[in-house]
Amino acid sequence: MPDVVPFRGLRYQAHVVGQLADVLVPPYDALTNQVATTLRTQSRWNLIELEAPHRHGKTMLETHRLAARTLWEWIRGGVLAWDPEPSYYVYRLRFLYNGVWQLRTGLIGLAQLHDWSEHVVCPHERTRSTWIADRQSLRTACRADLSLGITLVKDPKLRFLSLLRATPCADQPVIARTPDGALHEISRVTEPSWCRAIQEQLRYVRLYVADGHHRYEAALRHRDATRSPGSSYTMIHIVSAHDPGLIVLPSHRLIHGVQAPDTIDLPAVRKRRLPYALDQLAAAWNDDPEIWYTTKEWVDAFGLCDERSRVDGLAELAHQLVESTGAGGDEMAITTTPYAHLAINAVASGTAVAAVLAPALEPGAVTQVADQRRTLPPKSTYFWPKPMAGLVLRTLDPPEAFKVTLHG
Repeated sequence: MPDVVPFRGLRYQAHVVGQLADVLVPPYDALTNQVATTLRTQSRWNLIELEAPHRHGKTMLETHRLAARTLWEWIRGGVLAWDPEPSYYVYRLRFLYNGVWQLRTGLIGLAQLHDWSEHVVCPHERTRSTWIADRQSLRTACRADLSLGITLVKDPKLRFLSLLRATPCADQPVIARTPDGALHEISRVTEPSWCRAIQEQLRYVRLYVADGHHRYEAALRHRDATRSPGSSYTMIHIVSAHDPGLIVLPSHRLIHGVQAPDTIDLPAVRKRRLPYALDQLAAAWNDDPEIWYTTKEWVDAFGLCDERSRVDGLAELAHQLVESTGAGGDEMAITTTPYAHLAINAVASGTAVAAVLAPALEPGAVTQVADQRRTLPPKSTYFWPKPMAGLVLRTLDPPEAFKVTLHG
């Protein structure tokens, strides 16, 4: 079963970088060009220089080797330094949702990699080969885990969550407030009895990847390709599947760079034309069990007419609509957003040729699908908020391998 152990995290040094919030970055797959531009001007040490470095005409391999060189320079210059002893890290994220403050609490540790077939760490979505190759290349070059996904553990009696909420911190928690108002707090924990309790709590559970499938598969491929020291473990962020702060938003697909068909007809699916113009669509959208497909000219609603579950049926229906546009074969022609009004605005402005609006799935859909060894189409779920990268990093090699003076 899962082996989740403490590790010596590599962390930004406040006396060098100043405000931690200035160097944090969303995961690479949540970055827009506008956000990336802002982050690059925010701090020269922003983690975007490692997580999503600007290519400037370079190949992927050249770009990632440059990121590795930057990582080395930051360590040598004292921008990043290892904590003095192996630790678990508790990540508390406070954020506003529908006008109410929410709290999501997670454990950051080092997890042994398991093939999907072992059913110890389980996926719920299929992946895109281009993104896996990119993340594998970056891990190979940097020999580090740079960002966090979200992995769930079933916790109906809230025992795991209760442990996380009773954290005996080894030092003062570090807190960063990001521009959206969210508070990101990271606490280091080394107390032996608490660490043993965490390991015992996770000893006989199954882990479910909620967000971060591409990074996990990239780590598996890197392990299999290199069998190098440290490659059989990966940094992991575990959240109780019953945490009240676990939020799943809709995952609306935007279609780019193709000619939208005049009409789409799918077998065994109900279809009706909706009487809305684009400027009326955002107000009309709701979470009914239907998928809406919109271009500038028309909007159709598609619904299930058989006994498929809402989880499988709607996710596959949205995927079929994407495939019907001709964009399915081009991974770069599809982007996602959790906000219907942004998807509709993209169609109205011509940034996207069409949008597929889908209702949000419940968090329980992740474990339900994974327990049955099934997977949904890529990006069927949108867990929010995304954990910020830069709170703690993990190098595959021990600090001694870098031959630098250790700080802290």
